[in-house]
Amino acid sequence: MENWNAPIQTRLVSSNLLLKLLNFVIKITELLSGIIRKGTISDNGDTISIKTTEKFCWVFLAEEKEIIISKNKISSVAVGIEKTLFIFSTNIIEINAGSEFSYQIKGVSFSELREKTRSWATS
Repeated sequence: MENWNAPIQTRLVSSNLLLKLLNFVIKITELLSGIIRKGTISDNGDTISIKTTEKFCWVFLAEEKEIIISKNKISSVAVGIEKTLFIFSTNIIEINAGSEFSYQIKGVSFSELREKTRSWATS
């Protein structure tokens, strides 16, 4: 499964219903004021890339960041699913490679995410 990628949450990471509501309000407020944030996590063979972008006035690039992590530098990977009220679930991945990175993965099932991170930890 080379060149795998998935969108990530670029705001608050939590399965808490109040924080999900706060994320929604922040997203709508940012959209109305012209701020757009996006992020992706990608598996590129020997590295994992975490890229975030932020635009203002809907089209002008304000900020772009990319974190590239070598798979052989990863000391631990944690994958979890958090559920609230039996309706809301959140897939969270934590990567420890000298410092800890925690991201909420969107649009990927927990089993697919777990299988993917197993390959990262054994590389």
